[in-house]
Amino acid sequence: MAEIKLKRKQPVLWPWALGAMAVVVTGWLLFTEGPRDTPATTTTTATTPAAPVLDEPPMPVPDPEMPAPRVAAFLTFARSAPTADEEAPAARAADGAERLVAALTELVSAHASDEAAAQSRLAEVRSSAARLTAEGGQPANAERLRNVFIGAADVLAEVERSRSLPAAELDSSIDAMRQAGMAVDEARPLREQGDRIDQFFERSADAVRSLSELPDASADR
Repeated sequence: MAEIKLKRKQPVLWPWALGAMAVVVTGWLLFTEGPRDTPATTTTTATTPAAPVLDEPPMPVPDPEMPAPRVAAFLTFARSAPTADEEAPAARAADGAERLVAALTELVSAHASDEAAAQSRLAEVRSSAARLTAEGGQPANAERLRNVFIGAADVLAEVERSRSLPAAELDSSIDAMRQAGMAVDEARPLREQGDRIDQFFERSADAVRSLSELPDASADR
């Protein structure tokens, strides 16, 4: 019998080579082109603008050379010119007495070393001044006004006495203030005594100013 020789079939390599080349080419194209830019989607959120921060004004520093507010208000009133109205003296007297009591309150608090006696006298003057304002231009108010004026001078004298300070100018101004208060005639209507009322306020302004310029009572302690 004749011998039949079988030859082994060789594998076909070219399809694999084409596939590898395709992979290489595709990779190279992707590498050179790079990723395509995709426009980013942005969302806008409405925001409320913040309120501006306002700087707070600095606190005013008290000026030791300036009188206290109520003292300053009385001094301004005492220097003001009275009106020509016939009934003005009674209204000016009541207004001035109220302002004077307010100024005395500040002076007693700041300058009296022993406030008890001064506060007691001041309470009497404050009560009389309040009745004077409530009653208006009644005839009896001339006597009440005279008592308010003299009592106010006594309050200042009490403050000075509690301090034991040598103050000749203050002594003189308080005496002049008391004399001006005593000049008010109890038997005459206030509308006829405008000059005497104005003179008292001028004298009392001198006394109030002199006392307000003294060092506070805390300097004695």
